[in-house]
Amino acid sequence: MSFVGGVWIAASTRQSPGGVVTVDDGDLLDPDSNNRVGFALSIPVGRRYFIKLLDTTGVTASVGNDYDTVELAWQVAF
Repeated sequence: MSFVGGVWIAASTRQSPGGVVTVDDGDLLDPDSNNRVGFALSIPVGRRYFIKLLDTTGVTASVGNDYDTVELAWQVAF
């Protein structure tokens, strides 16, 4: 979503359903499932430069993927 002056905001989600695991030719284990959500905000600083703030977090995680990310970035548009 864009706002006046070039500011924009975004939201995202990701689901990784994974696969089914078998042991000894048939004993099924629960399938892996990971879900994440994220948000980004970009603010222009001058004509070609932007500061971006990004945050992601794990909502559910059965294997790995249980972490939070915070990013501050300097972007240049060509």
